[in-house]
Amino acid sequence: MAGDSHIIREVGNLERLSTARHSLGIYRCVIVTARYCNGNFDSEASFKSFFFSALSRVVLRHPALCCGFVDEDKRDASFVGLREIDLNRVVRFQTYDSGDGPSYENGQRKLLEHEHLQLWEHLETNPGWRVVVSHLPQADHETVKSQTSMMDVVFAFHHAVGDGLSGAVFHRSLLKELRSTTSTFDPTKPCTPLVQLPEKIELVEPVEKLLKFSFSLRFICGFVFRALIPSWLLGKGPIWAGAQYYLSSPEEFKTHVRHFSIPQEQLKCILSACKAKSVTLTGLLHGLHVTLLAQMVPDADRLSGHTPYSLRRLIPKSEEEVAVQVSVLEIDFPSRFFRSSRNAAGSGEPDWEEVWKVARYYGKLMQREVDRAPKDNVVGLLGFIGDYHDHYRKLLQKKRKSTYEISNIGVFGERACISSADVHEDGSGWGIHSMIFTGSGMVTGPALGATVVSVQGGPLSIAFTWQDGIFEEAFVDNFVDNLETSLRELSSKEEKVVSILETPK
Repeated sequence: MAGDSHIIREVGNLERLSTARHSLGIYRCVIVTARYCNGNFDSEASFKSFFFSALSRVVLRHPALCCGFVDEDKRDASFVGLREIDLNRVVRFQTYDSGDGPSYENGQRKLLEHEHLQLWEHLETNPGWRVVVSHLPQADHETVKSQTSMMDVVFAFHHAVGDGLSGAVFHRSLLKELRSTTSTFDPTKPCTPLVQLPEKIELVEPVEKLLKFSFSLRFICGFVFRALIPSWLLGKGPIWAGAQYYLSSPEEFKTHVRHFSIPQEQLKCILSACKAKSVTLTGLLHGLHVTLLAQMVPDADRLSGHTPYSLRRLIPKSEEEVAVQVSVLEIDFPSRFFRSSRNAAGSGEPDWEEVWKVARYYGKLMQREVDRAPKDNVVGLLGFIGDYHDHYRKLLQKKRKSTYEISNIGVFGERACISSADVHEDGSGWGIHSMIFTGSGMVTGPALGATVVSVQGGPLSIAFTWQDGIFEEAFVDNFVDNLETSLRELSSKEEKVVSILETPK
């Protein structure tokens, strides 16, 4: 990117977590992918010009997309405003190989694994985001019964640029601009790939300046106690968190990705079952993670689950911002939560009584966490870390403390395009069929990452990522298969119950 950059502000505490991790090579990016349904274009050049026209307006709408970083390797990294962005350097166009299957899952997986491998280069003159547009061959669009074209738009971004919800914000903005551009685009006037950026870029302030964090004496004492007193001294067994493998160099970094989708019809039944048990979908997923992992690792004494959650409800006008406004709840699950499951090692079928027990426990703790925020919140403690690079270097020498993470960014609030009628409903020919949300495999964080997103009226997507060396691929494949099967079986059982209740007497 040509031109000088200028410092806007220092990164905040949450953002510094990610600039430090990226500098050390132990976390690369967050990705939110959307499968778009769209009209046909006369030529590749015409489509590229059209897409650039829409994307340039998205960039100008979100200040965080107009920035790079300096001094990532130092204690105080900063955002810098860029003068311009050459879209040819941050956007790549490709077509899936027809050998990747009818829905191109293999192509998606390979693309996501490749993008999660990449480090961000020359951030002082380049933005911390990129886009890959992958067209599905016209001959095979099984996901949408229509004559429309389809493409996956991968939005990969530095975690200091935004949180998971920021990826959904980006796609909401892009969909809006694609629809708007449809009525104004003139193919005889090619769009320049150079986006000239404003001289004054007003970034959202970091969360520690937007929220007033406070702490009770009980919270502080508990935090210090847990940090200083080893678990064995309290009679607790170690947390099982996969192999204690850490990178000897950033070159060894590699993220594995697995993914499956649950159709809307089955999702409705799953949500109905959750409602009947007074639990959330995220709670259900915690229950399945704990019980299925306990079966696969019967000698595990304790499991631990992380749940990132948004702070945006506490911050006015933040719903449509690309920013990092998230906290995390960590829950310890001792063996009393999964005794029966552990005794059923190898069955692959969850103990549903224990599943719902874990789900309710998660719901109780999460509700308490949300109700008291921003009081007694771990994000408020980040300012006490000091040197974040040193913090992560020390973590690289310690045992991992968390088994898994479940990050659910919820429902994308645009109705999914399932048929040609949906695609052309608003006259623009643009819609989104489904989405996938993934994060890089974590080196110092939870061993397994599960990320969740759905589209209104469309499928639920659950993806799994892990760092190479923590698990054997066969272990995760088995776990993912068991979890998917459990969800589909729950859907089938609930469907039968609903059918019986709705049958006329």
